[in-house]
Amino acid sequence: MIRISSATEIFEVLKRFNDCFPLSIDSRVGNLGSYAIKLAEHAFVYVTQDNGEITGVVVFYANDSSTKVAYLSQIAVSVLHQNKGIGSLLLQFSCDLSKEYGMTKMKLEVDNSNSKAISHYEKHKFTIIGQASLDSQYMMKELT
Repeated sequence: MIRISSATEIFEVLKRFNDCFPLSIDSRVGNLGSYAIKLAEHAFVYVTQDNGEITGVVVFYANDSSTKVAYLSQIAVSVLHQNKGIGSLLLQFSCDLSKEYGMTKMKLEVDNSNSKAISHYEKHKFTIIGQASLDSQYMMKELT
């Protein structure tokens, strides 16, 4: 697992994985450059690699000391590297690191149409806690 922390590197990774979601990242956050700066300043961004090629990314926040709830913003694995455990590795890593930072729960928002992701999160003990929008729902997991 490799942490990337510069806005430039984060921007490049966001561009690479932009269309891996039912709704592209830029359609949800607007300008990818501005979003990359925000992530560089406040979030954790980690990638996996295989022979120098980025195969997956996880983006999460573990900085809410009042609620102690971490927030998973993005997780994606390149199509060629799916079904090899990389998504599970990224998810578990983000939960473990969030726990090290004092978080007690991990929350995420997932599109209702993304049944593969919902199943993946449920496999990792996330449960649906409510509707986030007409097209998405929140899920949460206790970090034990």
